[in-house]
Amino acid sequence: MFGYSVQNRNPFLGLAEEQGPRHSSNRQQSLQELEKSIIEPEKIEDVLDPVTEKKDRPHEVSPKNSLKGSFVITVLLFTLVLFFWLVCLAGLIVTMHSCREDSILCLPQVSFQLSSETPIAKALLVKAEQALRLISYIAVDLGAHPSEDGNVFVNPHLREMAIKKNLQNPTEFNSVFNYLKTVDTLTTDNIFRLNFFGYCKDQLAKGSSICQNEWGLDFVSVLLRDAGDQLSQLTSDPELGRQLVGESFVQAYKGILKQASSLNLQDRKLENAVLLSRVSKIVPLLVFITCISKAVDTVLMIVAMGLYIWKKNGHANIIQILLNVIFGIHLISLITGFLSVVLETEYFIKLSAIGEQTGIAIVVLDVGSYVVFASAFANVIVCFLLLITILKRPYI
Repeated sequence: MFGYSVQNRNPFLGLAEEQGPRHSSNRQQSLQELEKSIIEPEKIEDVLDPVTEKKDRPHEVSPKNSLKGSFVITVLLFTLVLFFWLVCLAGLIVTMHSCREDSILCLPQVSFQLSSETPIAKALLVKAEQALRLISYIAVDLGAHPSEDGNVFVNPHLREMAIKKNLQNPTEFNSVFNYLKTVDTLTTDNIFRLNFFGYCKDQLAKGSSICQNEWGLDFVSVLLRDAGDQLSQLTSDPELGRQLVGESFVQAYKGILKQASSLNLQDRKLENAVLLSRVSKIVPLLVFITCISKAVDTVLMIVAMGLYIWKKNGHANIIQILLNVIFGIHLISLITGFLSVVLETEYFIKLSAIGEQTGIAIVVLDVGSYVVFASAFANVIVCFLLLITILKRPYI
């Protein structure tokens, strides 16, 4: 009657037997959750892979230094720089030497043609021709001789020149006044092509061209030189007269400008004339400095390229020094090229404004100016190429 089994009588044991399995299952669930909350070993290995791979591949080049040690890229950069320099240098040299007495080519910076379409232009040309006629008497006094009737000045050289030209009536050229009619400096049938150190005059009526040495961008000096050269034919010694008359006209004009500049006269026309005269000498000087710097850079770049090709990595420090020097010199050509473009553009704007306001001339930019502009643009490209070469150092 009072008989109980131990299992049923002991509640603690019964509880232990009944709840034992539950307690173990809860423990397993908590362990599983804990395992899920912890990073799995595979993931840890995945995270550590990039680090281990970098340690296992010590010779791999990082993206920042991907150009280092590249022979093809180094030679390509050097070749591009040399190409731009050689092309620009050749173009500038040919342009600077053109439009001169001893040149066979003319690549002018600016071209202009006189015009008489407006009343102001006609009046200016008439006054200029009258002044030229007055000045011609000075040339006559330098060596012309009176004729037999004593009324007309005669120069024996004019007759010889007329015979050489096979004129139908050579005696017409004996008269100084008749010859003055052939002085065509101020006619509208000529196109003046101006360059740095010379100019050419295309005579459309005659189908011929004459080139002279002069500060070509100084258009007033060009007109005076051309008129003086033609009036020198009135002297007994044309070659000597050419030097005396043409040069005296130009020097007189420069003296007037110098005097006007020193007096500080508030005259817009004189200020423009002085400015154009100065620019006509500054721009050729800047272009000349650009050519010199490009020539020096070209030689140094050839030396650097030769050291790299034949010595490979053995002269990296010397190449680095050469590149720094090259870049410093290139900055000079970059500045001078930029200034020459700015000043030449200003010159063209001033000159074309004078032509448009008075209607006396039609002014246009010509082939030589585009060569200067292209050279200045190429300087910018070369500057970037040099910076890439110096900063990335592919030659190491």
